[in-house]
Amino acid sequence: MASDTVASAPPSDAVASTPSAAEVVTFKIRTSPKNVQIKDLETNEVVGTTPDLVEVSRTRTFILTKTNYYAMRIVLDPSKELPDKPFRLKPKPEPEKPAAPETRAIVVRKAPPTVRVKAVATKPAADNIDLQ
Repeated sequence: MASDTVASAPPSDAVASTPSAAEVVTFKIRTSPKNVQIKDLETNEVVGTTPDLVEVSRTRTFILTKTNYYAMRIVLDPSKELPDKPFRLKPKPEPEKPAAPETRAIVVRKAPPTVRVKAVATKPAADNIDLQ
C-alpha cells in the first residue's frame, strides 16, 4: 500500500495530504550534512540514515544525530507537510587545543677556571741586607 502511495505522490516531501487515521504517510527526510541517523524517540531505534523515507501513520517524534553536530528533534505529523529545505544540523565547536607550554632556552655557564697560586717562600727583605 505504501508503494502505491509513493508512486502517485505529489512533488512535495509529504507524500499524502490529510490522511485518514489508518493511512500511512511517507516523508522524505533530508539533512545538511548528509548521513545523519534518524532515531525514533518512542522506540529508541535507528530507522535510517539521511536522505531516507520514513513512514508514519500518526504524529511521531524523531531525533537526528551525527558525530560532532548538535542533535535535532523533528516531529512528523501526517496531516502536515515538511518544509522544502533540508533540516540543518549545527556543528559543535571544535575543542580548543591547549596552548603549547612556553619554552625557554637554558644557558649553562661554566664557572671561570680557578687560578691556583703557588705559595713561594721568600726571605724577608731585611734579611737580605748586609749589616757589616
